[in-house]
Amino acid sequence: MAKSPITDYSKKGKPTLVFGRRGFSEDSLHHPLGLTITKDKNIAIANSKTNEIKVFSLTGKFASSFKLHSVNLMVDVGVSAVTTNQHGNLVASYTDNHEVQMLMAGSGKLKQTMKMDMQNNFKPWGVACDDKNIYVCDRQNSCLRVFTVDGKYQRDIGRKGTGDGEFMEPVGIAIMPNGKLAVTDFENHNIQIFSDQGVFCCTYGTEGDGPGQFNQPMGIAVDRTGFIAVTEWKNNRVQVLDAMGNSVTTFGQQGSAEGDFFSPSGIAITPNGQIVVADFNNNRIQVF
Repeated sequence: MAKSPITDYSKKGKPTLVFGRRGFSEDSLHHPLGLTITKDKNIAIANSKTNEIKVFSLTGKFASSFKLHSVNLMVDVGVSAVTTNQHGNLVASYTDNHEVQMLMAGSGKLKQTMKMDMQNNFKPWGVACDDKNIYVCDRQNSCLRVFTVDGKYQRDIGRKGTGDGEFMEPVGIAIMPNGKLAVTDFENHNIQIFSDQGVFCCTYGTEGDGPGQFNQPMGIAVDRTGFIAVTEWKNNRVQVLDAMGNSVTTFGQQGSAEGDFFSPSGIAITPNGQIVVADFNNNRIQVF
């Protein structure tokens, strides 16, 4: 089967679909954070304030929802990020419950839980999976936690700081086509690239609002050709980079009109090059 043509991201900026509204009905959203495209080509959304994953079709139709499993109701940030593994199961960060949960595809049944020693004050955020590992951004401890696919903790990548290979607040992670890890650092205002073994490769971006600069980068997604899409919480925009870190385009501004953002958070790229963005404070999803 022939692959779809390479997307011209420079033409992005006008949404083709906007859905969601604040509320507690099945098809509403309340502060959506992370999101992902599922194996069956739906949009799974980390709906933080109701602590559930909501699933919609690519046309914006509600499909299902799954509550994260816990007896702890005293949380501020519930589910903050969601991705899928090679089997199509959902892997979600339950931030203020200090754990990552894996839910069975289709049923939402809890399959396994990943935790750290409570003395670490583990605050999982962005999460990504390959066929060997689960990588979790620990926003509180300024590192990546690496688990096996069956949930066993292995090692850390990075440490607190502002230099190469160091983090202040890692929040988003995506796996590039070559297997490297691309990580957004909310407080250092950059993207850092690592090998899958945790070897630092390079940094993209500095603080600012120009092309190639970031102000509180949040979500990150990579397409099959290596293009990188990033949400910027403070700049209220999406920026697209090529695989070498060069800025291709930016779009969006603060507001509530279609195409505007108010604290964009999660982001994903569909197989045909659509960019799906969680618009956190507008309580909606926009597709470009």
